[in-house]
Amino acid sequence: SPHFRLRKKDFNQLKSQWEQITGKLKWISSGQNAVFGANTNDDIYFRAGISETNPLGTEWVHVTGKLSQLDIHEDKLWGANSVNDVWACTFTSATQLSLSKWVQMNSYDVRLAKVVSGQLGVWAIRPDEKVYYLSGEDWIQHPTIRLTDIAVGGTEIW
Repeated sequence: SPHFRLRKKDFNQLKSQWEQITGKLKWISSGQNAVFGANTNDDIYFRAGISETNPLGTEWVHVTGKLSQLDIHEDKLWGANSVNDVWACTFTSATQLSLSKWVQMNSYDVRLAKVVSGQLGVWAIRPDEKVYYLSGEDWIQHPTIRLTDIAVGGTEIW
């Protein structure tokens, strides 16, 4: 399945401004001049060469590790793997990755299938749909909410 990128300046012209990018990813997340994705084998890729002057980048580059789902916020890449471990890694830029230092962010008793991040923190969902948020180094379960999906926006959680 192809992936497309819409340029910010073309937002009002959605129907005609999509550009196809080669590659097959099941999951994709973008930040400022950084795009990461995971394919059906849970291999991680980043889009090299992205900049203000070259918003499509130049190629997909393989990154060490396996994630079935991932999310970018500022300089941190978060993700969950196929056995519901949460991992995080800080990167300096999409062109100078230092992703060799993945840190596991959950213990065996808190298995998380999806993790998202944003201005309002890091949130996650367990396979049984219980919702957690990260407080320091601890995952805190929300007492009442159960979700199948979650997203963190600028001032809200969806």
